Amino acid sequence: MGKGLHGGGIWGQAELNPARRSFTAVTDADLSSLVAIADGLCEELRERHSSWLGDPLAWCLAQGAARHRVRGDRGVKDFDVWMFFARPSDAAGTFPLSRPVWHRDFGPSEHHRQAYTEDELARPRFAQQGVGAFQGRRVDLMVRCIPRGLTAQQSVTTWLDRGSRMVQGRSGRRMPSEFYIARAPVVCLWPELGSVWWLGPDEDEAATLRPS
Repeated sequence: MGKGLHGGGIWGQAELNPARRSFTAVTDADLSSLVAIADGLCEELRERHSSWLGDPLAWCLAQGAARHRVRGDRGVKDFDVWMFFARPSDAAGTFPLSRPVWHRDFGPSEHHRQAYTEDELARPRFAQQGVGAFQGRRVDLMVRCIPRGLTAQQSVTTWLDRGSRMVQGRSGRRMPSEFYIARAPVVCLWPELGSVWWLGPDEDEAATLRPS
């Protein structure tokens, strides 16, 4: 372990550059703003995918920003929000929203505006979603459909526990999302604002997942 989807080192010096990150604390007000952003995307997506997205379980903050919220040691480059829905009992085929990543503007805040390189701004997805014009940090939103547990928290932590038990091996092959997300804290945004649902490993193993 210790590599993200594209095989790079976990916390390279460029990733930890203070000019690229906000070391301001992630507050409950910040989390509430993320809830509103996720709620907005949910309404957009449910118009087109109502059969899959009829039963929302939880919105969660994960990866680097979640680690900074919990441990205060990594800063915030962007906010990674994972939106979980219960898999319908009559679902057929493959969940259609496992690949896309939606980018939204966090807006002006004490976390300031995110800095980008020219190469980053040239990425087709960034250009298509107007990332270069954002006034604040970027919010990346991902959607997953997972089995329902007794509670929303159990549903998510069961998914994470499965990921924590996976072994990547020497090939460095791409792993499922839960493998990477389980290697950093996960903080609930909704329905339990600010509740730490998953601590991740004690050692410094937070992965830099780049969904594509």
